[in-house]
Amino acid sequence: MTNMSPKTKQGLYAWGRSEMIPALPVTDRHEIVGQCLAALAGATVPDLNPLAGDLLRSDTSLTGIMAALGGDVKASPVTSPDLGAAVGEALRIIAISLDKVRDLGHRRLCRMFGIRDFQERSIPFHQPLTLGTIGESGEIPAVSGGVNWASCKLETVGGILTFSRQAVLAADWPLLASIAQEMIDAADRSERQACFDLLNRNPTLHDGLPMFDASRGNIASTTGNPSVSTLENAMIALSDLTENGARLGLQPSFIVVPTHYAMSTAILLDAGLDRLLSGSETPVIHDPSLSGDAWYLLPDPDRRPVVGLAHLGNATDPVIDRKPQFSSDGIGIRVRHSYGACALSPHAIKVLIS
Repeated sequence: MTNMSPKTKQGLYAWGRSEMIPALPVTDRHEIVGQCLAALAGATVPDLNPLAGDLLRSDTSLTGIMAALGGDVKASPVTSPDLGAAVGEALRIIAISLDKVRDLGHRRLCRMFGIRDFQERSIPFHQPLTLGTIGESGEIPAVSGGVNWASCKLETVGGILTFSRQAVLAADWPLLASIAQEMIDAADRSERQACFDLLNRNPTLHDGLPMFDASRGNIASTTGNPSVSTLENAMIALSDLTENGARLGLQPSFIVVPTHYAMSTAILLDAGLDRLLSGSETPVIHDPSLSGDAWYLLPDPDRRPVVGLAHLGNATDPVIDRKPQFSSDGIGIRVRHSYGACALSPHAIKVLIS
């Protein structure tokens, strides 16, 4: 043993410890093997269990994985409930690791909130207030203002894709990560589409008027693609918006444009106009689904929200897990995502392009 190389010693040590895994409780086996599968798929696994690390260093073939689960690769691993549970744990870890690469730029223009169920809900939010002057007697006047209500209802999108028998037998764990990424991307695209569809749709608000209407003063008088003159006119219109007789003096934070205006708008801001926008290092938000006949100037949603984005409680991310398959020889991977976009206020400016 004294002449054994360090690499060989490490391999024997890892194999010896990984043989302990089948003796563990079933839930522990699923968690450890799931961490191993997630790492094999390319995911970053925080707090990797030492036994999962040993399994990675010893035997990551399908035979080794099934042995760690206490099963036999010859006994139909494709339909093994233990392998399915380990894949489910791997999917959970993979989904967390994908957070850093998700495209969630649309959320920057939204006020985020949670609602408790799938019933249509009325969301309360305060109107801007107008304060009065305190007289010599020190009596504080009553404030003129009230609460507006926005209607919001969650919808759920989802789908199932099979991690096939061939993929399981080939131990193609990177494919598992690819499936998870595509499913989460699809869920995020659906949510993003709902936010921009709301601007395209120009819905009716609580007062019976469209979100953008000439009578509100939130359609710019100067039309055209983003330029010095159209942006200046839109900024003046935003600062001139009133509510309950009060001039709001809103500062712009985001320019929302169809994608084919994104480059010219970015160049415009790089010329120095970005200093006129508050609270954002990347003030241009673009999307190809926006109607090509308008762009928008919005204030900070934390100060004066225009678009609301709701989720079920605190669950802001898609749920991805595995579905036991009884009619096909594979592991069903499913994703579900619940969200709702709603119009909260007319406190933004729409600029017609033509």
